Amino acid sequence: MKKLILITGIILILSVIINAQIIPALAKQSAETKTPEKQTIVDEIEPDPYTGYIVKEFNGKIAVFEKGFANPYRMTDMPVSFLPEYDKNLLISGIELGSQDEVSRVLEDYLS
Repeated sequence: MKKLILITGIILILSVIINAQIIPALAKQSAETKTPEKQTIVDEIEPDPYTGYIVKEFNGKIAVFEKGFANPYRMTDMPVSFLPEYDKNLLISGIELGSQDEVSRVLEDYLS
């Protein structure tokens, strides 16, 4: 009976010692692997630095620019001279838009 209690006590003490070393090591490893995942999530939800589009007159025609760029990324064949004065003035100053959908709607209005 004493041998059984002694063996059980030794097993219990070894279990506590092993767990005391394994659990912190696993927690540290888990924390190290979670940090990059959190960084990835933060990177995915950060706003895109891109700021939008501008539809305006360029060389006498309607053009679409990405904000911050001097040259258009899309040109139309529609001369600004065919438009009413109000629209000409809008296109000379530029129409700022936030998405491709908005650009498509504005171009559709002018080109149809």
